Amino acid sequence: MMQGNANTLGFTLWMGLWVIMLLALVSQAAAPAPLPAADVGFGLFYDFALCKHPEHEQLYFRQMAEYGCNTATVYCRSAADIVRQVDTALEEGLLDPRFPVFLLGPDVEKTAAYLAEARGLAKHADRWPEFLLYGPDEPKIEQEQRVRDFAEQAQAQGLRCGTAIFPASAFQYSEVLDICMVHAGSHYSRALVEKIAHEGHEFWAYTGSTLKGKNKLMDRYFTGLWMWKFHPRVFLAWAYHTHMEETPEGPEASPGLVGWREGIIDYRVLRALEEAIATYPRDPSAAEDSSKTARAAQWLQELEDSIPADASHGVPWTSFREKDLEQGRNYEWTWYDTAIPPVANFDLIRMEALFYIEDLTGEKIEIGE
Repeated sequence: MMQGNANTLGFTLWMGLWVIMLLALVSQAAAPAPLPAADVGFGLFYDFALCKHPEHEQLYFRQMAEYGCNTATVYCRSAADIVRQVDTALEEGLLDPRFPVFLLGPDVEKTAAYLAEARGLAKHADRWPEFLLYGPDEPKIEQEQRVRDFAEQAQAQGLRCGTAIFPASAFQYSEVLDICMVHAGSHYSRALVEKIAHEGHEFWAYTGSTLKGKNKLMDRYFTGLWMWKFHPRVFLAWAYHTHMEETPEGPEASPGLVGWREGIIDYRVLRALEEAIATYPRDPSAAEDSSKTARAAQWLQELEDSIPADASHGVPWTSFREKDLEQGRNYEWTWYDTAIPPVANFDLIRMEALFYIEDLTGEKIEIGE
């Protein structure tokens, strides 16, 4: 009798163990795959002097990180400004060391001195990214001597340099600027990007008066589809203080900041699909495998072709502004309040991309919050 009970107990334990193992395998197989991190930089120009609550700076950095940013700018009027911002931003997960950070200071010599002093005061100096000197801002073609003098001064300090710049000026200065941060609202020039690369320098992109935080669709377009097609190393938008609403308790996201985050997710999904197409373990002789890859690649190519090189839809920026003034709108908030980007069916595009990823890899991608 005792022997029978022991056998029954052993069998029950054995079966229970197999059930647990089977459930674990099923759970593992069904678990969604995480969305790969962005391989480019997304950031907002941040100047603490333009924010109403300096005591909320940690919350500002936290919000930027939560909404997809992995870099920012640092405005500095002293070494203490650099230390405070960079150490806090690192603690909040905002600064990815893969991406250099622009320092915007009074002049080359003073800014370099501030940086040297700050390195000795920092809590997290071993985690600090590379810093770049910024300026002159949006230089014109006829300002060549000023730009060349600035680049020589930066080089003398042992620092790389760059600035926000329009395409025609970028052609002029790509030889001397390490970073050509080209205006994203202008007509995209593949020849310019190739010239920047030929010089051994980096193509970044920015928006100035294009995004002010009120147009969810435009923010999503630039951080998503536009970034995916044109692929600058870093994208910076002016500015954080227009992408949030100040409250006594802390910052609240503007519609544009919500779109900003959604666009970054779109970008990451599309990059994940590119990776799935490139690595799909297909047998070229297997019709089904070739067909799957071809369908996904064709869909992706058609999407890329639908994204125009001219983000303003061929209408000059000044025309939009003149229309705003005619309608009596506040000049501070121009056409992008209500503008619709050239491609705007974002949710459908994302769902189709996720479908092709699962079709190729057998994995569901987890988007998360």
